[in-house]
Amino acid sequence: MPSTGGTWTLGVRVTHPVTGAIGTYTSTISVTEPTESKMKSFTSAHNGEKYFVALIEPAKPKIGINDYELAVYKRTSMMSFPADSTLTVMHTPEMPTMGHGSPNNVMPAHVGKGHYKGKVNFTMSGFWRIHMDYMHGTEVADSTQYFDITF
Repeated sequence: MPSTGGTWTLGVRVTHPVTGAIGTYTSTISVTEPTESKMKSFTSAHNGEKYFVALIEPAKPKIGINDYELAVYKRTSMMSFPADSTLTVMHTPEMPTMGHGSPNNVMPAHVGKGHYKGKVNFTMSGFWRIHMDYMHGTEVADSTQYFDITF
């Protein structure tokens, strides 16, 4: 779940598939909050379910057409967040400081395991805001989220 930076404890438990032997590993890691969030969450206006969206690409944005990839997960319990393929995802890039958007964007389509891929066009460097719309069929699940990208 997204949160502020700090110290986290990461624990991994592994069970050998044949012998059943159990091993554990625990480590403390320092986490810093990114300047621009790569993780968003929303509660669907359509069905009341909680979704988490991770921005994967562009990892290194450039002027021109960029790969655009998101991963979408739905909370089914406090400890279960399976990949979700039920949404239609749309995005609209905007350069707020310049008052314009960009042409030739390709809406993300589900490609498997909750991953949605498309294209986003940055016509110049600077601060961009990518407005997100998530739909269940013809009904809006959420239209309040955005990702900020500066390069």
